[in-house]
Amino acid sequence: MSAAPSKPESCRFTLRDLHERDRDAALDLWVAAWRKAMPEIDFDLRRKWFSGHLAQLKLRGFVMRCATGSRDRRVLGFIALSPKLRHLEQIVVEPDQWGNGVAASLMTEAKRLSPDGLWLDVNEDNSRAIAFYEKHGFRRLNRSRNPKSGLPTFRYAWGDVKRKREKAKGEL
Repeated sequence: MSAAPSKPESCRFTLRDLHERDRDAALDLWVAAWRKAMPEIDFDLRRKWFSGHLAQLKLRGFVMRCATGSRDRRVLGFIALSPKLRHLEQIVVEPDQWGNGVAASLMTEAKRLSPDGLWLDVNEDNSRAIAFYEKHGFRRLNRSRNPKSGLPTFRYAWGDVKRKREKAKGEL
C-alpha cells in the first residue's frame, strides 16, 4: 500500500512510506529506542534479527510508514502494521523525539490505515509505552510472555479487533 506523503499538524516532519533505502536508519533507530526503553538488554546484538524481521513483515504485506524531518529528511520514527490483521507490530521513535508529537502522528496514521481497530503487544515493564497506548485509547486485554525473550507482556487493543482478527486467522 503506497500513500502520498502527508504533513502532520506540526509540519516539523512528514509521513511517508518507509523505503528500502531507509533500512539502516530504521535499524539504528530501533536499536537506540529499545536501548533507551530497556537498557538491561543488548539490542545491538538483536539488530541482525530485527533486519530479517522487517523483511519478513514486508513479505507478509505489512505497511511500513515513517516520519522524516521536514528539513533534514532524517527518519525520526516508523510504524509497521497489517491493516488486514489489525496488528500494530512496531511503533518506534527516536528517543530525542519522544514527547515531540512524532509518536502521536504515527499512531494517528496507524489508526487511519486500520480504522476499525488495532492490537499490539507491549513489554509489561515498558511503562512509558503503556501510558502512551492508554492515552491513545488502547485498552488492556490480557497478559502473556514474549516468545523470544520470555519477558512478560500485555496485549492492548483499540477499536473492534476481535472479530476481524478471528476472521483473518481463518484466511491465513
